Amino acid sequence: MEKNNISCFRQKSNTYNNRKGIRRYSPLECIIYSSIILLAIVYYPVYFFEDNIICRYSIIVIITSISTLIELPFLYRLSWNILIKPIIDVSESQIEKGLIPFITAIVILLALYGINYHILRRVNTILDFSKPEIWYFNVKNTYFQTKYSKRSRSRTKHITTTYYVTFPSLIPHKTFTKKISRELYGSLKIDDVLKLTVKSGLFGAPHYEKLSQELEVDSNLFPYYTIFPVREDKAKDLMEEKHKLNIQKGVYKKR
Repeated sequence: MEKNNISCFRQKSNTYNNRKGIRRYSPLECIIYSSIILLAIVYYPVYFFEDNIICRYSIIVIITSISTLIELPFLYRLSWNILIKPIIDVSESQIEKGLIPFITAIVILLALYGINYHILRRVNTILDFSKPEIWYFNVKNTYFQTKYSKRSRSRTKHITTTYYVTFPSLIPHKTFTKKISRELYGSLKIDDVLKLTVKSGLFGAPHYEKLSQELEVDSNLFPYYTIFPVREDKAKDLMEEKHKLNIQKGVYKKR
């Protein structure tokens, strides 16, 4: 009679827990949820933190891919002994036992790539001891984005506005976009020219050192056919050519 009462109590307890929405997650579900959180943490700084590289990351992508492939076997072997094998032993499904190693390998690969990519982008600028060069860039576009969010303790809406400027890249027919201050946004317009100090980068990914309103140059100093960006030595030749054209136009007008 006592055993029947205990079994009845366990059934009622299980029913009560199910009604409360309490359930046990499978090892595969735990791996999937943990992987999503891990990748979000890894890739957030990679794609949302601002930097000042002004061309594509082809060389950094190549170095990142090579370093990731070298590191992957060692980290996967370490994860197998510490994480993967214990989870497989707990799992009761043969399908899960086959999927868990595959999913874990993919997640480790993506996480390694994101971490290496972020580190190499920073190292490219921090450890860059190359000689700085002056380049002239023209503004291709300026725009802003506004986001509305409600504060938790009040009903007022919080408005956040971010301002951007688009320049031509050092790669032909490509552009790059950067955040700018509100003051600089108000002073810049399309086809304005800025003089920037550019360094070649440790891995060959050039980056500029400063962006401010003080670096603005009169765009009328350049001929209309100038293709930006222009290095300083070539820019001086173009400005001299424009100056000669202006003199010739003045002579023609006098005649």
